[in-house]
Amino acid sequence: TSHEETWLKVIADDARATEHTLKPGEKLNLKAATMFNLLIGNAGGVTVLLNDEPVTIPGDSGQVVNVQLP
Repeated sequence: TSHEETWLKVIADDARATEHTLKPGEKLNLKAATMFNLLIGNAGGVTVLLNDEPVTIPGDSGQVVNVQLP
């Protein structure tokens, strides 16, 4: 869920990367069999859940971070 406008670059499993821009209040639901690699353009602007459990995203509002899940 996005709290602030942010962009994401997502790689799910070994698929081609996709890019998304989220406005506040927008949600993005994605599925993967083994892993996600997320490049988040506004670390403090999103809440990430993996299997309905919150994931801690390092960084603050406006920071770009890369996160690999799980």
